Amino acid sequence: MGIRPEYADLAARAGKYAAGREFAIKSLLGRGVNGAVFSTSAPTALKVFRYEQFYLRELGCYKRLQEFGVEAVAGHEVPALLGEDDALLVIEMTIVKPPYVLDFAAAYLDEPPSWPQDVLDDWRLERMQVFSSEQWQTVERIMKELEINYGIFLTDVHPGNVAFG
Repeated sequence: MGIRPEYADLAARAGKYAAGREFAIKSLLGRGVNGAVFSTSAPTALKVFRYEQFYLRELGCYKRLQEFGVEAVAGHEVPALLGEDDALLVIEMTIVKPPYVLDFAAAYLDEPPSWPQDVLDDWRLERMQVFSSEQWQTVERIMKELEINYGIFLTDVHPGNVAFG
């Protein structure tokens, strides 16, 4: 698997996690500012984080969803938490297919972000432009269900994190 140098540490930590569970890393599924996601031979996905803050946010959300037995939100599948490693900053989860909602690294638990109203308004307008109007209605339902039922305030919504079938 050819990994760019800036992802070498993440791939090494994914490999260490996988070796400890007797499976292998297959491929890079995605990457971003906060880390990278790898598929495994299990077959599962490993999300490896650059920073503990985002690892803890995402892990907290997945634990909350697991506590409530959540498999889907507004008809969108949510990955299930399968394991974690605090030292390696790795979360193991199921692989989902569209429609899905994932990536909780920028989400807030129990308290919404303390953004000024103008920032919140701009954020909403920007998000509305990347989805069709029908899709945006579903995205709003997903966000509202996560907030009301589970205390999760989703902030990183875009077509890569909220996919439609």
